[in-house]
Amino acid sequence: MVPIQVVLIPTFLIVKELRLLDHLGALIVPHVASVFGIFMLTQFFRTLPIELEEARGSTAPLAVDPAAHRRSPVPAGLATLAVIQFMWTWNEFLWPLVTILTNQGAFTLQLGLATFQGSHQTQWHFVAAANIMSMLPMLILFLVAPALLRPGIATQGLKG
Repeated sequence: MVPIQVVLIPTFLIVKELRLLDHLGALIVPHVASVFGIFMLTQFFRTLPIELEEARGSTAPLAVDPAAHRRSPVPAGLATLAVIQFMWTWNEFLWPLVTILTNQGAFTLQLGLATFQGSHQTQWHFVAAANIMSMLPMLILFLVAPALLRPGIATQGLKG
C-alpha cells in the first residue's frame, strides 16, 4: 500500500549503513522481513484452529505431530509467502538500479537487459531473446508452486 518511492531513500540509507551497496545482499536484506509478509503471516496464523495450540500444551512445538515436518517440508503460509515474494521481486528494476551502482557482476537480469539498449542503437534480437529467457523461471514457478503448496495446505492441522 506504500509505494517504493516513499521508502526508497530511508531503505537506501539503512543498506548504506550496513555496507551492502554493490552487493547482492542489498537486494536480499530489505525483502527478508517486509510489511506485506508480516501482514500475510498474521492473517495465516489467525486462520489456524485454536485446537492446534490447545493440543500442543506447554511441551515442545512438535508434540502434536512429531512427523509433521516430514510430511510437509515447508508450512503452507511460509511457502505461499516465499512464492509471492519471489514473484514480486523478480522483475524489480528501480531498487537494484539504486543499490547496485558499479558492480556489473551483481546486476540483476533486468539491469542486464537494460544494457542491451544503447542511446543510439538497440539490439532488439538480444532484448527479445533475453526477455523470453527471463520469463522462464516465473513460468516454471507458476507450474511447480501449486504442486509444492498443495501437500502443506491439505495436511494443515491434521494429525492423520
